[in-house]
Amino acid sequence: MSTHPRGSGSDPGNVAVLMRLAAMGTELVGVLAATTLTGFWIDSRFGTEPYAVVTGGVFGIGLGLYLMIRQAAHIAAELQKKKDDQESKHQR
Repeated sequence: MSTHPRGSGSDPGNVAVLMRLAAMGTELVGVLAATTLTGFWIDSRFGTEPYAVVTGGVFGIGLGLYLMIRQAAHIAAELQKKKDDQESKHQR
């Protein structure tokens, strides 16, 4: 008998999903930082403050959210497939 409450994330499958969700957040921050820093570099190089850093930040938010939504949809599809597979096994 498990001492963990149901849904606590103690199942190895749940841990893998949680790790992928954490990676999605890290990816969002990384993309935002990379595009903003690139904008900062462009601004300092060409004297266009603050246009490139703002553009880089907005682009980074958009790209990061796009990647996050795409990954979340992929995870949801995998979880639904696992659920459907388990239900089909129980029906046999």
